[in-house]
Amino acid sequence: MGCTATRMNGLAWCLPLFLVLSYLSLTVEATGPTTRIVITGRTIPGGIDIRDRSLLEHFNVWSGAGVKIGDSVEEQPEGFVIDWRAGAVAPPPPDSPRYNVAFYVATAESPESEHLAYTIVYALDSNARRGYIYLPGSGEPGFRVNADSIVRGREGHWFMATAAWNSLASARIARGR
Repeated sequence: MGCTATRMNGLAWCLPLFLVLSYLSLTVEATGPTTRIVITGRTIPGGIDIRDRSLLEHFNVWSGAGVKIGDSVEEQPEGFVIDWRAGAVAPPPPDSPRYNVAFYVATAESPESEHLAYTIVYALDSNARRGYIYLPGSGEPGFRVNADSIVRGREGHWFMATAAWNSLASARIARGR
């Protein structure tokens, strides 16, 4: 029995449906818990690897601005490592050391495995005892990784770090581990 036009039209919906379902399963898969945070920079040879679950639960990549809940994007003033209420701020002083920070998450299907989900730049103004967070903008290193996970609509700007993040990161950087 050959394919008729009617049969082909009936099957035409299969590919788009398959693609949508595949995308949704990848979206759900990508929203696992933060499993590891790695901080690297000139002053910390070898980097800092944070795996303590009691610390990681406070820095969930899937929280904060731009998080989609249901059909709408919820403005969450708290979450992740950024003080969203303060909005975008001027860059930190040029002499503030900068660190690359990578956030890894588990997948729903395989909680033991992890993948890189998000990257930021953390700058520490030790004179003012403030931390700054930069979200890479389009075309910058880290943007594609971030955009594949979540687009917050605030990329390419500096923000103030939360007190919790600043406390953890600055203490770990000072100890070098």
